[in-house]
Amino acid sequence: MAKSKKVSKKNVVEEVVVVKKNLKKESEIVNILLIPLSIVLAGIIIAATVLFSAKAVLDSDNIVTKSNLRDEISLALDKYNLQPNTANNTNTNTQQTAPTPSTIYTRLPIGDGIVLGSKNAKVGIIKYNDFNCGFCAKFHNESFEQIKTNFIDTGKVLFITKDYDRGAGNDQMLLGRCINKVVGAEKYYEANTYLFGSYTGPSSIDQILSSINVSGNNAAQIKDCFDKKEFMQNIAADTQEGQNAGIQGTPGFLVGKITSDGYIDGEIVPGAYPYSTFEQLFNKYLNE
Repeated sequence: MAKSKKVSKKNVVEEVVVVKKNLKKESEIVNILLIPLSIVLAGIIIAATVLFSAKAVLDSDNIVTKSNLRDEISLALDKYNLQPNTANNTNTNTQQTAPTPSTIYTRLPIGDGIVLGSKNAKVGIIKYNDFNCGFCAKFHNESFEQIKTNFIDTGKVLFITKDYDRGAGNDQMLLGRCINKVVGAEKYYEANTYLFGSYTGPSSIDQILSSINVSGNNAAQIKDCFDKKEFMQNIAADTQEGQNAGIQGTPGFLVGKITSDGYIDGEIVPGAYPYSTFEQLFNKYLNE
């Protein structure tokens, strides 16, 4: 019969110490491996996010301009609170200047654009618009009302909208044109808010017309105009005109003086710049 091995308290303690050392080494190895793995995983997630965002921009706006890309980056920084912190900036010069686009001069006709404002205005602005464009909606939501209050309603600036079809669908353009034809420019510009956000197909036309208090015979005429696609040629012509003038995406603007032969003679603003940029340009041409 084999003798059982006597285990002393000292032996047990030594075994426990060895086990603890081995566990600690294994834990350290795991931690060392986890760090690079975490970095690699984070890199994959960031890369996937960037690629997805880039695809979304290309799919939604078709043409990505420098100004649109700048706005997209700024919106993303705002969303995740990553804008530079200027709270501790010691610069005592607090005067803010509006960003100004690279100057490209041209002249374009008012033509059959949808006109809002006084015909006696000295300065005009043409907007090339697509209701499927997020930056067009951004301009409408953030800058248009200020421009209307301070410059259009005061008779200083004539505002003209033309269509710029990027191939994302032109139903809203057609509906807008028909609204302007039947009930005028004021209702058209009132409808812009709904044309940007509420249009989901022909079934939503009644809801949009109701939102701007258009009904009865006027509503019937608008829907008939829409069904007949009366303004398709106008939309195509406006788009071609804008492209020929150097408008590469939406929104694109021309701001300048109104000439006696019905043209706007001025400079292109390629993107949804803030109100302050348009304010400076309007005042520049008003003071010439």
